[in-house]
Order: sequence, then C-alpha cells, then structure tokens
Amino acid sequence: MQILKTQLKNKQKWILFIIAALIAGELIFDYLEIAVGKVLLATNPIRSKTGRLWVEENKDIAATRVIDSLTVAIKQDSLFGGTLYSVEDLQANLAARQFMQLTKANFKSFYNQIPNRQAQKLIDPLKFLELDRNRDWQTVNFSYEGNVLGISFLDGFGQPLYEKSLSFSDLTERPGTVTGSELDRETMFAGRIVPADIFYEAFQKLSQTYKLQIINNPHRLVQWGDNLQRVAISSQVVDGEVKIAFEVAQGARNQVYYLNGSEIATGYLIDAINSLNKGLKLKFPVRQEKQNG
Repeated sequence: MQILKTQLKNKQKWILFIIAALIAGELIFDYLEIAVGKVLLATNPIRSKTGRLWVEENKDIAATRVIDSLTVAIKQDSLFGGTLYSVEDLQANLAARQFMQLTKANFKSFYNQIPNRQAQKLIDPLKFLELDRNRDWQTVNFSYEGNVLGISFLDGFGQPLYEKSLSFSDLTERPGTVTGSELDRETMFAGRIVPADIFYEAFQKLSQTYKLQIINNPHRLVQWGDNLQRVAISSQVVDGEVKIAFEVAQGARNQVYYLNGSEIATGYLIDAINSLNKGLKLKFPVRQEKQNG
C-alpha cells in the first residue's frame, strides 16, 4: 500500500513538471517570435526585395502611379480654362482634342455670347434656366466624333444631370435686338411690378406651353440672367394679349423690354405670383378695346 502511494506521488510530480515545462516553452517561443519580428522589421529596408510577392507588389505600385499621372494629365488637358467666343471656337478646340470640359461659369459665358438660335439648339433655354438654378450643376463635358457634338451637364460627382447630342452643321444663325423705355413711367404698370426672384419662382410653376406664351424667346431670360431686376404686368388685356415689361440692368441705367403674353398664360402667371404669399396680390387684367390710329 505504501509503495502505491509513493508511485502515485512520483507520477503527479512528473505531470506537474511536464505542464510547467510546456508553459515555460510556450512563453519562451512567444518572446522569440516577437524578437524575430522586431529584427525583421528593423532590417526590412536593408534586406533585398526579391521573390514573387515583392515583384507583384512593385508592379501594382507602379501601375497605380501611372494611372494617377494619366488621370491628372487627362483632367488638366480636357479642362478648358480659356474663353469661347463662338461655335467655331468650340469646334476648333474639339477638333484638336475630341473632348473638353468647361466649368459652369465658362459655359454660361459662352452660352450668352453666341447667337440666340445657336444657343437654343445647343440647349433649350427653359432647360438651361432649370439647370442654372440647380446647385448640383458644376461642369459641362463636350465630345466630338464624326461631326456629332455630345453635351453632358454634370454634378460635382461627375454624374450627368442632362445630356444631348446634335450636329455642328445645325449651329448657324444670327441674333436680333430689342429696345424699350423706363418702366416706372407707364401708368398701366402702376402697383403691378414684381421683383425678378418672385417672377422666376412663379414662372417655374407654369407649364412649358404657358411659359412660351409669356416669353416666346426664352433665351432672352438666359441673356438677362441676374441683370433682370423687375417684371411688370399690364392692367389691361388688348386683343387677347397682355403687355409684360422686363427691366434689365445695363451699366449705369436700366433698360425695359416689352413683350406680349397671352391672356390665359398671363392669368396663370398672376395666379402663381399671388399663391407665393410674398405680400403681392395682383388683380387680373381688364379687357380693353384696341384703339385705332
């Protein structure tokens, strides 16, 4: 019995010894692994870069650098920083590079300089007004292939807001001019003058058909832009038409342009102005007989 107890104690000692040895070995291995890792990290810059992984990584880095440099070069080459004065300027630049990009400001400047009918074919004035009031619009891309001009209006992320294509041969017309007198001298407009911002807000509520019955050449609104100060609507209807005056700042003075809107479209415009609740409550024009002579 005593012999069995002695043998059991000896076995327990050996088991404890083996467990202790294993724990000590694990700790020593962990320290050695950490030490080797630090040595490899410290000597990494001076060790030769060989092997498949090193080669593949270097290829990836080199390719990324080439792509980045090409992207920057393409952007710099395609972004047009000058001024376009005509459709012919646009065509000449595109013939040399096939693709170019304009900032919003540069495109607006170009659009306002070219003849009305050319501008209308480039983009419908009502669509242009919609884009111009869209804060997302940042750039315009032009592409040129086989005499076909492609146009893309893009947001800040390069996503298209509007796109179209047309032939350069369609872009050939010349503009006309209109003159007028001072707005405040006309009694028919007394108490019926609204700020440009209110006019635009109400105008946007109309259908395209009624917009064209208010101003049959919407490109004028594009040309006037922020220079449009006030809009006045006559208190009279003559032969189904209502005189509408547009006051535009030109240098040190204001110029007034007169247009005739249809009675129905003008009525919808007045209704839209009144519905804005901006303190304006215009009465609808009263029909008058047109005077001869």
